Amino acid sequence: MFWNKKKSMKVIVVGGGKTGSHIIKVLESRGHKVCAIEKDETVAKELATKINGVVINGDGTDMLVLKDAGINEADVLLALTDDDKANLMMCEIAKSFNVPKIIALVNHPGNEELFMKLGIADIVPVTQQVANAIENMLLGGGVRVLAEIGDGEAKILEVVVNENSKHVNKQVSEIKGFVIAGIWRGGNFMFPSKNTKLVAGDVVLIVVKTKDLEKVISELR
Repeated sequence: MFWNKKKSMKVIVVGGGKTGSHIIKVLESRGHKVCAIEKDETVAKELATKINGVVINGDGTDMLVLKDAGINEADVLLALTDDDKANLMMCEIAKSFNVPKIIALVNHPGNEELFMKLGIADIVPVTQQVANAIENMLLGGGVRVLAEIGDGEAKILEVVVNENSKHVNKQVSEIKGFVIAGIWRGGNFMFPSKNTKLVAGDVVLIVVKTKDLEKVISELR
């Protein structure tokens, strides 16, 4: 795990709204040194009354502002604004300073791939997380959408196998239309072999094309 409890890290947080403010409080409670950058003067002043760290009223995409925040010595940069272009620019600047850990919010669907292609692997897709939460509620118990792949073309799901499922007692090699990546059974996780048989009560981790989602869920439940 990246957060080293024994080491106080230098963290720069760009974006001092509700999300940034909460995260800063968590970081400070764990003993990390935080410098916040907030473009809005009113928000910056309010944030300064809530945290122990330094608050800079400035533009996080400005290299001079980032230098003032100590990016040369930073262990972590968190780009938490609601502007994906700004977040991406900050991440690129942080990469040029060899900041060890760079994390960014991605606010708009479809931008995740852009961040990944540019080497920003640690992203928080805000809209997608909300969409997944709502979709999980609509799908009902025993099913949980974990992630999307390929701009929504496929999904990774967690599904509980019902005793009435058509796939109970079938070998993994016999099951078509989706891929079973893992099985949680009896308190243990395993990677299935082609001869592994599904058992009622299994929690299966599957990859499925979005267009086949409803069909596959109905087969397992």
